[in-house]
Amino acid sequence: AVPVPDNCPTDFLDVNRTNRTWEPLYFVVLSEEALSSNNVLIPSMGIIALYTTFVIAVARIVRQILVGGAGRAVLEDMPDPRPLLRLVEDIKLAQVEGDMKLEKELYYNLLNIFRDPT
Repeated sequence: AVPVPDNCPTDFLDVNRTNRTWEPLYFVVLSEEALSSNNVLIPSMGIIALYTTFVIAVARIVRQILVGGAGRAVLEDMPDPRPLLRLVEDIKLAQVEGDMKLEKELYYNLLNIFRDPT
């Protein structure tokens, strides 16, 4: 049995209680040590979790190698990035001035440029 502190209220389930005051809430938590050795990785983590982590890590590495910078190609192969930079600066300026309508319109223009860069 777990000892209960003396100042822990015992009438918290009494719905007919008339003098309701705020009292501290107590939690009693019990925990047992699963393994006695701290150096065991697989039983504590689980073989499925370890395998999943390994597969995800390998998949990310392979994806990075195969895909590489395909997402950056639009930005790196751009002949003149100054109009795009001006558009971003205009969005920032519209945001500072509080012109939400213009900011939204410019932002959608920027999104359309990134969706179809041709």
